[in-house]
Amino acid sequence: MSQVPGTNPWITHFTTCIEEERFHERWTLNFNYNLQAELTVQKRAEGWKIYKTSSFGKFTCNVCSNSWSSARAIILFHYRLTKKSGLVLLRPFRQQCRECMNPRLHKPQVDSTQMNQVFDRLISKILKNCYKFPDVDDKVRDLIPRKTKPHETAYCEACRLGICSF
Repeated sequence: MSQVPGTNPWITHFTTCIEEERFHERWTLNFNYNLQAELTVQKRAEGWKIYKTSSFGKFTCNVCSNSWSSARAIILFHYRLTKKSGLVLLRPFRQQCRECMNPRLHKPQVDSTQMNQVFDRLISKILKNCYKFPDVDDKVRDLIPRKTKPHETAYCEACRLGICSF
């Protein structure tokens, strides 16, 4: 499922962040809602790497219009570099509304500042694992303390799949 830059904030921010690095290869971002937390032997042999992170996200239930925030919006990436191009696959994990209990899961909305921080961390992994740069992920994450309710594992898709570390 490929999208054109400018039509999706994730793709737009990724394109901007990756262009700043001036890689020789062209990197693209696609969504894949079937990504798993572990790579198969075949995927590893094909050069795929994995990166999981979290961000502050906002969720809105389109059934009852309830909205909530979470500092634990889990985001999973698979990425690899071939001789000609780089590819990143993204899976943002969803959460269920605890107000209406509808089983539908809702995608996180991540603001541009948080999105840039997510991509900065991802690009650090790409530099290290694909280009053999020294580990630059030693930067202290600039976490802005925000009051959120405790993480409710029963409503978290990543927790249900054993991916969430919270």
